[in-house]
Amino acid sequence: KEFGNIHALIFLNLSNTALTGTIPNELGNMSKLMDFWLSGAKITGTIPSSLGNNPSLTTLNIENNELSGSIPNSILNSTSLQTVSLRNNLLNATIKSILSHGISNIGKLFLSNNMIHGTIPDFQVLEFNGLHQLYLDHNCITGSIPFTMDSLIPVIEDLNLSYNMGINGKFECRQYIVESKQRCFEKKNCENKNNVMCCNDYCSSDYDDG
Repeated sequence: KEFGNIHALIFLNLSNTALTGTIPNELGNMSKLMDFWLSGAKITGTIPSSLGNNPSLTTLNIENNELSGSIPNSILNSTSLQTVSLRNNLLNATIKSILSHGISNIGKLFLSNNMIHGTIPDFQVLEFNGLHQLYLDHNCITGSIPFTMDSLIPVIEDLNLSYNMGINGKFECRQYIVESKQRCFEKKNCENKNNVMCCNDYCSSDYDDG
């Protein structure tokens, strides 16, 4: 909690430490903090909404912990955050709660390997002004891929939906990347067959976290 009183701090990296406990709300008071890294610890509890209210915070990396609950709207709708990595936690939000209101400013959103569940909402009504990387692989998303997902292609360059519980459906791909290996399938019919992404009869089940 004492960190919340250090108002001049710009960069804070507490990754790969033996820290335990929860993230204090007071971190949201660090008005000049631009980068906050707390990955690879043993942090539990929920993500405080105060982090999304910080007007200077551009990078939030709290992956590889044991965080649970949902993702605060203040983070998803932040006007300052550009990169958010929450992968490898226990977040159990619905995919609709994450995407239904659009994402204002975030360019890179990594949510791999959580417990995000539910069906993918209709992308036609969403707003993704600057989002160009979205990783939702290794979650519990089910249902069909909406045909309106094609409307995301001009915006999102890297979208990973692999290794979910049961996504099915077809959509048109234009410079559509479904694997983190940056494979691009241009103007080809794509579908998910048993959680293996296939484009124009070419299937890829390879997964590369880098």
